[in-house]
Amino acid sequence: RNAVEQVQAAFTLLGLGQLDELIGSEAVGLGEAVWRTQTSMLVSAWIVDQALRDRGVRPSVVAGHSFGEYPAITAAGGWSITDAIRAAIHRAEAIEQAAGARGHMVATSAPIEVVEEVLQPIPDAYVANFNSRDQIVLSGSTAAMEQAAESLTQRKQVAVKLNVPCPFHSPLLQPVAENLMRRLRTMPLQETTVPVVLTASVGEMTTLDQFLLILESQLVTKVDF
Repeated sequence: RNAVEQVQAAFTLLGLGQLDELIGSEAVGLGEAVWRTQTSMLVSAWIVDQALRDRGVRPSVVAGHSFGEYPAITAAGGWSITDAIRAAIHRAEAIEQAAGARGHMVATSAPIEVVEEVLQPIPDAYVANFNSRDQIVLSGSTAAMEQAAESLTQRKQVAVKLNVPCPFHSPLLQPVAENLMRRLRTMPLQETTVPVVLTASVGEMTTLDQFLLILESQLVTKVDF
């Protein structure tokens, strides 16, 4: 209860309205509006983290993938929940302001050799994630992803459009990454005593410079699980 009240206090301070509109039964715009979707993920993760701490569970290391790096850094003590929400809003605004950020992502079970063959003639199409031997995620402009999905289907391969607002983990988001860094460098961000493992990095991190570097590069960097 206390964690929910703290998040609602942060929402009130930031002029964001009622928390129920993001994580309650009346939640709207999830999976569509970037800031609503990602802020919902952030505060839900933080509330769970606080509930575990209330029961005596403390992390010795924290990990996060893609936007999950924001709640990971928050859980490690890098941001207060209020500043983490601010950071999430900065990220969403940077995405929404970048015309070149329009696009989406496609998941496929095709072998990498087939994926590379499909993508080779298509501009603005990239491999974004190697999730496993059985799943690769592609990222790119809307036209590129439609062409890639059609080509994969013609080869009798599965191609599933993902419900994401833009082509994450691709070079198309470089303007977003640069805009975001200008914003995040104006915000409080602390070094942590709990190490953080993020998917665009190798090894554990605790320092301000490490966090800022990864928060920028994760938008444009391919992830290999």
